[in-house]
Amino acid sequence: MIIFFDEDAIEFASLGLGVLKDPISCIVKEKLNDSFELEMEYPITGNNFSKLKENRIIYCKPNPYDDAQPFRICSITKPIKGYVTVNAVHISYDMNGIPVKAVSGNNLNDTITQIQNGAVISHNFKFSSD
Repeated sequence: MIIFFDEDAIEFASLGLGVLKDPISCIVKEKLNDSFELEMEYPITGNNFSKLKENRIIYCKPNPYDDAQPFRICSITKPIKGYVTVNAVHISYDMNGIPVKAVSGNNLNDTITQIQNGAVISHNFKFSSD
């Protein structure tokens, strides 16, 4: 099931703004330690098409094995032959826009704590490592 949420959503336990049940295709491409992107072709006659907007979040399973993941819409093409192409990147890409003060830790946990507390702007990300 493909669900979409408003841009400031941080919980994905509901049906959000609605279900996108009419995609022509929805493909998630993931490269280890590289890109994690979604591309969906959606008809302009599909349910909830009018609510699709940049920065909103698409929540779906990236593959048959993993749990659903949030993807932020970064672009929507103009309609061509009755459908649009929606491109989205994994929500973790949001961290790219968060500047962090310089850190220097003695160990991994100390460094993670410094990164978490050294963000220049507020955010909802939590860092951890095992």
